Amino acid sequence: MNSTNMTPTNMTPAKQWIKSRELGRHHSLDALRRTDIPNGYLLSLPLPTHRCGRPAYAFFASAVSRHPGQPLQQQVPDRWFAIDAITGHLLVYALTTVFPFGDTSTWNTVTIVPSPLQNEAYRLSEQTLDQMDRLSSDFFEGRMAEMQERRWMLELLQTLSANQLLPQYQALAPDFFQWLES
Repeated sequence: MNSTNMTPTNMTPAKQWIKSRELGRHHSLDALRRTDIPNGYLLSLPLPTHRCGRPAYAFFASAVSRHPGQPLQQQVPDRWFAIDAITGHLLVYALTTVFPFGDTSTWNTVTIVPSPLQNEAYRLSEQTLDQMDRLSSDFFEGRMAEMQERRWMLELLQTLSANQLLPQYQALAPDFFQWLES
């Protein structure tokens, strides 16, 4: 076939994956925040996964206890959801008592100590989202990214969560962690 026969109607376009940092602008997440996620809850980072049978970003949400002069106490996640990585539509929303995403019996309340380096924590979370965006299309399409890129993503997640939330993240997107570690 010569190039004159290539028209937009017979060319397969590349998938346009939603970037992790764009999820906040999608109606599904905004609607959940207004109706199903109580005030005072923290959302996890969005993690790429195929656990819903298609490319998606999964989150968990946890209640947070705030007391003046005390560090935050993040409770065990009590709900989770996944948003389609192409359409931005909600694929699943569940309370962990009805449809758990992992073995919550081994998880504990996590103390979030304020960092004296707030700018460093912000920079680290931005780096994590940037790296997630670089790797998510490879993961969604079943391609292996460079090992050093996958290892760096794993290190960023470990550092950002201070390893305290890593079991929850691994349970939420086990396929993503398996891909990172392979």
